[in-house]
Amino acid sequence: MSKTTRMIELRHPDHFRPGSKETLASRGHLCNYCSGNGFFWGSDQYGRRTKCECPLCKGSGEVDAFVTIEWKPSKREGSDGA
Repeated sequence: MSKTTRMIELRHPDHFRPGSKETLASRGHLCNYCSGNGFFWGSDQYGRRTKCECPLCKGSGEVDAFVTIEWKPSKREGSDGA
């Protein structure tokens, strides 16, 4: 089976303020819970088969990932803060 890999290359901004954040979105990942169907088969109170909306993707069959990166100054080893 084929597999798609997505990578993030990090480069700090030329000018940033400590605590500044950026968010990257990766959209359209197949929902593993419902295998991309958007539903799964269940049964109603009478035992009849019925489609149940996937609780994770809410019926879309896909999920999106949002990655937040926060930039902070590095702490030097052995530094006592003075």
